[in-house]
Amino acid sequence: MATDTAPTPTDQPRRPERVSTREGGRSRSLPALIGDYGAMILLAAFFLFPVVFMVVSSLKPDEQIFADLTSPAAFLPVGDISLANYGAAFERIPAWRFLGNSFFVTVVTVILGLIVNSMAGFALSRMRWRGRKIVFAIIIVFVLEFRAGRGPAASLTSECAVEVEGRCASSKASRAACGCG
Repeated sequence: MATDTAPTPTDQPRRPERVSTREGGRSRSLPALIGDYGAMILLAAFFLFPVVFMVVSSLKPDEQIFADLTSPAAFLPVGDISLANYGAAFERIPAWRFLGNSFFVTVVTVILGLIVNSMAGFALSRMRWRGRKIVFAIIIVFVLEFRAGRGPAASLTSECAVEVEGRCASSKASRAACGCG
């Protein structure tokens, strides 16, 4: 009488465990990981340079900014460092009012977006009605259009001069184009 028994775990050859570093279970070699992270660090540094330059320059007087442009000191907080530029900006224009307006518009937009989008999402996901797919396609088109359309709209408005307290706060070309000043 032969009986079939399942092999015990000790009968099976043991495989070394793989450590996966990505989804999908593929393991990566150490040189590949070093290369990937090195490339990401270089890209991050490349994209952070303008931000660092902007923040450091905001702390320097105009003369020092232009004097440091040809040296690495442009990216370092050295020399005459002060917050006077920020105080001058808040004295020249009503920056607190601008920030308050931006905050108000942001809060109202987010609240209305949450209400409308939650109701639309529920209706599109749970209810079955005639024309549902067409409405969904229209919503997707509008979302993509508004996302893509923000760039050109922003560039158009940035060309126009802004008049603050009777003075034009923009470049000479945009003052002439928009009739300010």
